[in-house]
This record gives sequence, C-alpha cells and structure tokens, in this order.
Amino acid sequence: MFWLHLWDQVTPVGEVMAILAQTVVDGKARTVGLSNVPAWYAIAASMLADRHGWAAPVALQLEYSLLERTAEIEHVPAAQHCGMSLVPWSRWPTVSSPASTRRQ
Repeated sequence: MFWLHLWDQVTPVGEVMAILAQTVVDGKARTVGLSNVPAWYAIAASMLADRHGWAAPVALQLEYSLLERTAEIEHVPAAQHCGMSLVPWSRWPTVSSPASTRRQ
C-alpha cells in the first residue's frame, strides 16, 4: 500500500490522485491509502478515482483513541460511504519515570 501521509493543502486532489493511481498502474503499489486528510478530501479522492477509473483509496488512516474521538463525526461516515477501511493511529502517552521527576 502506498500511503499519502499528509496533504500539503496546495496540490489539488485530482493531481494527487492521478499520481497515486499511476503508482498502481506502474506496479509500484497495489493499493493506495490516505492519512491525516480532511473527510471532504477523502470523499473527493474516492469520487475522482471512480470517475476516472483510477485506483481508489482503500484505507483512511487517522488519529483515533480514547482521548481523540473527533474522527467519529465526519471521517468514520466518510470512510463507510466510500468503502474505505479505517486504520487508527494514536500518540504514545508521555510518561515520565519517577527517577526523572526526582529533584536533586
């Protein structure tokens, strides 16, 4: 799978999807996925892929944890509508050891 890990907020979605689709045509990737993109972007990417016969994104990766649940508002319904799998990621909690908090 070839992941688009971060949308630069400048390049049009059609241009991005054309390049991702070409990686599949060239045999450099079997599928493509989107990570950390807005829900509207994922839907637009899926619709453009369908319209042009390109490889559609098969997965949507986003931050999702017990503390970060905003994905449920737009991303989960968007992924369901477009037939994408959800791949959650979460930040590792920052834990300090007792030795590092001790004052000297």
